[in-house]
Amino acid sequence: MANTSLSSIGGVIQGNWTDEEIVVCLGDNAVTPGMLVGVVVGSGVVQPVHPDTNNEDEFLGIALPALNTDMDTAPGTGVPMNIVIPQSGHLYGILTKALPASTLVGEPLQIDEDVDGQMEVGGNIEEEHIARLFKGDESDTYIIVNWGS
Repeated sequence: MANTSLSSIGGVIQGNWTDEEIVVCLGDNAVTPGMLVGVVVGSGVVQPVHPDTNNEDEFLGIALPALNTDMDTAPGTGVPMNIVIPQSGHLYGILTKALPASTLVGEPLQIDEDVDGQMEVGGNIEEEHIARLFKGDESDTYIIVNWGS
């Protein structure tokens, strides 16, 4: 069965880490939990990261579910939301575009250049990747990644 919702993989934070850094920001209608997000310069509003535009600051973190809704609901514009700042070696559930069928566990992932707030397979293993696939396959839209390793 394909993992097509954040709840199907158990959430963003995959483990009992006690040292996760979480910041509070204001949401945007385009943000859903599990997306890679950045803060718009000057407004403080969180939007999905897109590396080829100038409307976001740089990558900030991964959007967490809103406290007043279920895990799969977007918080809405102007609603406070939490963002986890990923740490190397920790596991996170994230939104991704479709993985190629040949993708293997351990393959490097990078911020998608075409789809806002998502990851894709690729990246120079020494310089550009920001995570590795931990669990997921080509039918999943939500996967688990090992951050920064």
